[in-house]
Amino acid sequence: MSCSSIRFRWLWVVLMAWCASATDAHATEFATVTAISAPDTRGRWRPVKETAAAARMESESRVPLKIGMALNPGDRLVTEQARVTVRFGQSEHLTIAPASDLVLSERSTIQRLGEIYYQVRNAFTVQYGTVQTAVEGTEFVVGGSPEAVQVSVTEGVVRVENNGETVRVRRGQLVVAEANQAPGEPQQMQQATSRMLRAKSWTLGRPRLRVGVLATGGLLNQNGSAAVRTFAAIRLLPSLNAVVDGEHGGSTTSLRTGTGLGLEWALGAFNVGGSATLGLERWQYACGGEYAALHAGGAAHARFSVDLTRRVFLTGLARASASGEGLEASFGLGAGVSL
Repeated sequence: MSCSSIRFRWLWVVLMAWCASATDAHATEFATVTAISAPDTRGRWRPVKETAAAARMESESRVPLKIGMALNPGDRLVTEQARVTVRFGQSEHLTIAPASDLVLSERSTIQRLGEIYYQVRNAFTVQYGTVQTAVEGTEFVVGGSPEAVQVSVTEGVVRVENNGETVRVRRGQLVVAEANQAPGEPQQMQQATSRMLRAKSWTLGRPRLRVGVLATGGLLNQNGSAAVRTFAAIRLLPSLNAVVDGEHGGSTTSLRTGTGLGLEWALGAFNVGGSATLGLERWQYACGGEYAALHAGGAAHARFSVDLTRRVFLTGLARASASGEGLEASFGLGAGVSL
């Protein structure tokens, strides 16, 4: 056997051993801290790599949580002024609100205090006081206190059991279960409440991006107009977004492309704002000649969104603009995703 063959076989053995060890390490990984945020001196929530305001309890000692920390079944986590996201496997998460206390287990948690947003994809149970919440893959919040547990569902369906009685809580509903009493009747959540719960869980103080596309139609001066509009809204502050939009369409007499940049205020499901615009208008004459003009202007818009899932939403738009082309009023419908 040649030396090159021997070297190749040794290389193959080393590579297979490394892959096996990596696979074993991945398989045994239970949970990992993936995000932490804490308030700065001005009270604004900022991402941090480590904080003493969130810890893993070991007997009576505290080990501060940090990004990338591996967690094991039986670990108890407590938070004060901190918000923490823990990932299970590759696609499941739970976000722990400030002033919370819980114990991690295989496919379950024992929640002792506080509010936690669960995003799970397989069977999972939560025990909070005497109340047990069981799911088969969904997104929900368990909060309140051990004496009055509140379960709010933002995706899917959960079963809430207490005192031998069970109720099913569907997307957009919440239920309150008092200690040692049957759960109450599920109630419909306001959409603003649902949006707030999602924002608190997975933005962690970072900008949130929403992108969408709409088909619009309206009037430009006295002519009909139609366009495909795209937009991207990035959250800068809790109620303030930076927004960029684009347009491709035209009226009965010209073709237009354009873009806009501005700000908008988020008022629950409504977004209202304004932007500076720049557009290119092109004419095609009957004789074969062409005309092009660049127009600067401004626009005001109001957009309404309805969440279908945590990431997908429907949206409607009302828009008024003024530029060198004249005045335009348009309306549109479309859809988008949150990233």
